Amino acid sequence: MNLIEIKKWLLDKRIRQKDLAAKMKRTPGTVSAVLNGFRTSRPLRDLLLNMGCPEEFLDVEKRAA
Repeated sequence: MNLIEIKKWLLDKRIRQKDLAAKMKRTPGTVSAVLNGFRTSRPLRDLLLNMGCPEEFLDVEKRAA
């Protein structure tokens, strides 16, 4: 994940870590740990994708068809 770009994107969209945590039913501390690079979270990655975060920020692997 490109953490800096994700944080910029969240700021531009006015999305708070608290909002992400509520949608995931997790604590804001868990989201913070992921966005600061201490943990990984596929559900958070998927949520960000569904919210429109660019794939290149999330290092999404392209699957061959």
